[in-house]
Amino acid sequence: MAEKIENDQKEPANNWRDDELDRKSQAELLTKFLMQQYASGSSRFTLNINSSWGYGKTFFINRWKRDLEDLNHLVLSYNAWENDYSKDPLMSFLFEISSQLGARLKESASKYKD
Repeated sequence: MAEKIENDQKEPANNWRDDELDRKSQAELLTKFLMQQYASGSSRFTLNINSSWGYGKTFFINRWKRDLEDLNHLVLSYNAWENDYSKDPLMSFLFEISSQLGARLKESASKYKD
């Protein structure tokens, strides 16, 4: 978690401290690319990360997600392995994404309520 410093600003978290394969630069490159796409007016992008089981896909995505959240971007994630409980994968996906959006909206509303 980010630590407070004396002037009451948050110091950026080091989300990659346990990354032994040095993938932080890849996440930074993807972040820059996405921000350029958004700035150019593109609102859609699909990224496929493909490798064998155990090669760190989830590790990479989770750390990158934290980086994006630290930059105040809205990040919604769906892990098909964790949500493999329904016969209809679309329903599982929609439920998970709507739950995350609902939680974020509630969190935002409580910040502005005070």
